[in-house]
Amino acid sequence: MCGGMSTDARTRTKPHSTLRYLCVGLALPGEGGVVGEKGLVFLLNSPLGKVAEDGGLFWSALNLRIFAAFWRQVISDGHYLLYNWIVKADPDTVFFVDRLRNVLELHEEGSQDLASTDSLPSCSSYTPASGIMAETAEDRAALCGVLAACFGKDGNFTVVVEERSSDMLESSKETEASVKRTEFKVWSVLLAQWSPVFEKMVGSDNYAESQQSQVVIQDFSAGAVEIFLRFLYSGSVGGSITALVEVAAIADKYQVEALYPLCLRLVRAALKPELACEVFAIADRFHVAEMRAEALDVIFTHPKEALGERPEIRPELLEEILGSSLLCIAGDELKELLQSWRTKEGNSVESIISTNVRTHSEHTKHVLYTLWERYREAGKKGTFVGGWVVVILGLEQREAYTMAQLERIASSNETFTLRKGWVQWQLLHAAVHLQGFSFETAVRKDGSPSFSASFRIWSSGDGSTWHLAYESLEKEIAVNAFLACKRPPSLVDYFKVEVLEGELSDFWFNIHGILQTPI
Repeated sequence: MCGGMSTDARTRTKPHSTLRYLCVGLALPGEGGVVGEKGLVFLLNSPLGKVAEDGGLFWSALNLRIFAAFWRQVISDGHYLLYNWIVKADPDTVFFVDRLRNVLELHEEGSQDLASTDSLPSCSSYTPASGIMAETAEDRAALCGVLAACFGKDGNFTVVVEERSSDMLESSKETEASVKRTEFKVWSVLLAQWSPVFEKMVGSDNYAESQQSQVVIQDFSAGAVEIFLRFLYSGSVGGSITALVEVAAIADKYQVEALYPLCLRLVRAALKPELACEVFAIADRFHVAEMRAEALDVIFTHPKEALGERPEIRPELLEEILGSSLLCIAGDELKELLQSWRTKEGNSVESIISTNVRTHSEHTKHVLYTLWERYREAGKKGTFVGGWVVVILGLEQREAYTMAQLERIASSNETFTLRKGWVQWQLLHAAVHLQGFSFETAVRKDGSPSFSASFRIWSSGDGSTWHLAYESLEKEIAVNAFLACKRPPSLVDYFKVEVLEGELSDFWFNIHGILQTPI
């Protein structure tokens, strides 16, 4: 016996393909493998079997689980047998060995009969050398590369993409033959491992997709579907900024949880004002609400760059942009910008903004301090507290601050400490299109670049109905880090910071957004 493997298991009939690995120096008992003198020979086309933990390390990382489910099909070409990895697992567990090129022997058909290994000594007492199981970024990249190279080679399931041109979409008389069809051969087990939607499709005979071994996709482009499928093979994604927005929508539809936030991170990193209108339009088309809102914010914040040329977007989207009072640009400057487009639609476009009551909109990362600066530049006429901003203290805080300190809290021009309880700000003649928050601080006593406390930040447009914009329950918060909020449905002019446990010590409270005030 070798780690529980029976003699019957080790002398089973040779499968159709005899391509196999001899893993030198490892004992991995499991169904579908043969124990050899130097380790385990396991067959590429053998059934997936349970792997006993025996002198090795198990991995449960998602990419490796996917590889485990797929390993039988990886070697469809002899060249792929030269890679550096030895994997034997069921769909949920992987035995992973790093860098064994020098001890990997490839056995071609007829080079060794399975039965001939039956008499070889047991190796269940073998213990791998220290450090051989260490994973590196290079290792993972190489593993992903192996899978990526297998995309499109073969499969037991077909993903069909049917695309119609924009002209065809407007006509119901187009024939089926005019539809562009693109097919991708994939492995159903791979789709099912990533996506619970595909898992239901391919795992039940009640679904037509399972019966026909194919799924037809009509609401996404072939290019985006290919990027999506390649991710399922490799765990990595790449493409144009607009393609990634579409891929995010595909990931959302098929519930591939790892892919959706990855796409959004890449889009955010590449999102520039010059691309914002294009991203806004594609996000609107595929109902990626989060990215739609962020692209629109970039347009509002940098209108001169975003609208330097007339964007090729639907008229109703253009009207949404130009009709908004959140554009951070003066009315005269906006009209001048529109005139530079020199299009036939110029007059109608200008009419959109001429009928809109203009306000002064400014993007800022510190709303309270921006209001204080305007008050100071106006000659400090009247009082800031009560004339510009009102501060209300919770019961626990009412004796904690002097009037001078209240002014500093209202303007956020000096740090303050907030313990259990709450502080509320009301902007009297301004409103904010809220984007997020940050906590800026002086040098902390403990030198830490972060802090942790349980707190909530609320916002409101009327002081009675409150929206939970941000919540942290003992979460590490990096100093000066931008905290994206749950966006309220409209402009807000009330804010409340509520500490539940711990304290916010020596900080400036920064509100990020587009500050809107009447002209």
